[in-house]
Amino acid sequence: MEERDIKVKGMKCEHCTMTVKEAVSSLNGVEDVQVSLKDKRVHVRFDLDILPVETIVRAIENSGYKAKVIKK
Repeated sequence: MEERDIKVKGMKCEHCTMTVKEAVSSLNGVEDVQVSLKDKRVHVRFDLDILPVETIVRAIENSGYKAKVIKK
């Protein structure tokens, strides 16, 4: 399993966090998603063999937010 933090711009309320969480959780290969409104960040644990991180970013962006992987 891989873990990544993704910075999300545009989240302003709990509804936003739920939208992002649902978008990421629905992807095949995602094991766990934690969304922080305070930090404007998503922490995701996923199977890199099934799911490229770019697909996670695209799912967030398709939900109406800007997303960028935070480099380790």
